[in-house]
Amino acid sequence: MHPPESSVEIAEVAQPSPSRGPITTPDFSRPTRPIAEFVRHPDFPRSALGEHVDIGGSAGVVVEIVNQSIKLRSAQGTTQSFNSNRLVILYSPKLDPEVVSKPAESPKLSLSKLDEPTLAVSQAPPAPEVIENPNFDVPITFISKLVSRPDFPMCALGAHVEIGGYVGVVVEIVKQNSLRVRAKLGTSRNFNADGLRKVYGKA
Repeated sequence: MHPPESSVEIAEVAQPSPSRGPITTPDFSRPTRPIAEFVRHPDFPRSALGEHVDIGGSAGVVVEIVNQSIKLRSAQGTTQSFNSNRLVILYSPKLDPEVVSKPAESPKLSLSKLDEPTLAVSQAPPAPEVIENPNFDVPITFISKLVSRPDFPMCALGAHVEIGGYVGVVVEIVKQNSLRVRAKLGTSRNFNADGLRKVYGKA
């Protein structure tokens, strides 16, 4: 005899939801993929769990998802936390401001105006994120290699950099316009992002 339809429905409802971690043995052998590839996925951040990703220059495997935060473990063993909502804001495709500002003349333009609230949210400054345990063992990167990137200064967060002879890890981006760099001895210095672009942008 076939089981009644109601019993099949109960079995489906009783299935456990997919696990969100933690992953105790992350796989670093797979190619690193930018986090921008995952933020567009409707199942983000769960879609990034177990993936080898790059977030603003910090590479590692997403080993756990806690509420709206993802934990990224590097091959050196350090762990950083990133707010998933903030990542969506920073790495989602941006609308062209000129297209959004023009009057609706076609269905395509009228659809783009529906995205204006999303664009407005992306312009709001995200809450500052601080790396409490910077990794000084990663190779040093000259700041001139980062200032020309379109996602600077966010791409410098967590990077081990050299700025005019000062060496340290970028532990915080302050108001999207200043890099706080902590040296291995514990001292910290702030560098203006616009000033760095002017000095090192053509290097």
